[in-house]
Amino acid sequence: MEAAEAEARAELANARHLQLKAEFEAAQNELFDACAAAVRAGSTPERLAEKVGLTAALIREKLQERGA
Repeated sequence: MEAAEAEARAELANARHLQLKAEFEAAQNELFDACAAAVRAGSTPERLAEKVGLTAALIREKLQERGA
């Protein structure tokens, strides 16, 4: 593989990485916004933890960041 070809592959991989990172961050925000809405509706971080596979402590931390 020539250097120019390898560099082009690296640039493409980086673009894909950045796209996936942005998608992940958007999905994560959507998840924690939904958790905040669920808590406002009467659920608990412990109950949500069972349903979404995260710890209740992490959910509480993210809810606090969102003012929920």
